[in-house]
Parts: sequence; structure tokens; C-alpha cells
Amino acid sequence: MSRNGTGVYSLPAGNPVVTGTTISTTWANTTLTDIATALTGSLAADGQTTATGSLNLGSNKIINVTDPTSAQEAATKAYVDASSFAVAPSTAGNVLTSNGTAWTSAAPSIPAGTVILFYQATAPTGWTQVTTQNNKALRVVSGTGGGTGGTVAFTTAFASQAVAGTVGTSGATTLSTAEMPAHTHSYTAVSGTNNVPDGFDKSPYTSTTSSTTGSQGGGGSHTHTGGTFTGTAINLAVQYIDIILASKN
Repeated sequence: MSRNGTGVYSLPAGNPVVTGTTISTTWANTTLTDIATALTGSLAADGQTTATGSLNLGSNKIINVTDPTSAQEAATKAYVDASSFAVAPSTAGNVLTSNGTAWTSAAPSIPAGTVILFYQATAPTGWTQVTTQNNKALRVVSGTGGGTGGTVAFTTAFASQAVAGTVGTSGATTLSTAEMPAHTHSYTAVSGTNNVPDGFDKSPYTSTTSSTTGSQGGGGSHTHTGGTFTGTAINLAVQYIDIILASKN
């Protein structure tokens, strides 16, 4: 029967041998074959055999392990503490950096005074919130950064705005003579028929002359009465998130 699922070995049927009975080849061969199978499934103490499954140590320890010499070998706690994760003596505020094989303690790579945006309620440890800038939009520039400008607060500029104003004209405007440019009108006058009685052909006695009226108009200015208009309010309440500026201590 060899070993069961918990690793317990039991002899096959016919065991133990009864005193005074003849040991038969059937008993001997069956028993010895079963023992051989069990031994084959065991790990040799000299390391000749290879495990065919994961080893469950049942919360026990592997002890007396030597230090590893390759990446796939197990290591002791002492070896790990002394080499793989060894760090240089640290200073408050320093950060750990790795060169690929070891950790070292070094000053932060962000210089003091550097200002960064943070999407959180308060400045993180080692930073101080900048409170001189408030309720402003962000502008991307191609030149030197760090400038400020504008006069209207962000939420004021993007609040709901009513539409109202004036228009240039409203209705018709009648010009007076004084407001018109100076001008004359041409006309043709008929003469020579005053002594021809009515009922007779007057055309042979008719003559015409061209003339103009007197000049009128002064070229003065005039005004148009303005009007007002209103409209539906424009909702400019753009969505936003609140960020803070913080300076590295």
C-alpha cells in the first residue's frame, strides 16, 4: 500500500509474519516490492533525488542552511539581513535608493523650495502648502513659468452670467432741414401762354426754361435713439477639482 496521502507508510496485507508459519515467495515479493516503492518515493538524504511536488513543511523550519551562491538557492535570514537589504546609516528626511544590488540612504532628489501640484486635502509630510495663490486657473506657457496675471477670480469668471446690453438703433429717425447736407433741386418752368384764351392751341406760344431751387440744408448731425436687449443666462459654471500647491521643505 506504500504511503497514504499524509505520508504514513503501512505494510501490505499478510504482515506482520505469524510465528511458525512458512514464509512464502508471494508474501516476500509483495512486501519487498511495496517497501521498494515507498523508498523510491522518498527524498534521499544525500540529495540524489529530486522532489516531484511542493514540499509542505507544516509550519516547520528549514535549519542549518548554508549561504547561497546562485540566484536559485535558498538563503538564511542572517544572510538576507546582512547583504541583500543592507542600507547605509540613514538621516531623517532621507530616502532609500537602489543601485541594482544594494540600498543606500540619500537626500531627496527634489530640491527644497520646489513647488508641485497635489490633488489631496493637505500637503504631504515634508511639504508646506502655498496659500498665496487661491481661486485661479492654470495657464500653459511656452516661455518662463511661475508668472501670474488676471483680475477676476476663477469662480467669478465662470459663474452663470445674464445676457444684457444695448443696441445702436431703435425705429426710424426723421432728419430736419438743418440736419441734411446743403443741396438744390432742378425744375423746368413754362412761360408765354398768359395772353392765349382758353380753348385755343397754346403750344405755338409756349416756351420753357430750366432753373433750380434755392439751396437748403445745413449738414448738421443727428442722433438715433438706442434700445436695450436681454437674453437667457449663459451657464459658465465649469466643473473643476481643487488642487493645492505645496513647496518642498
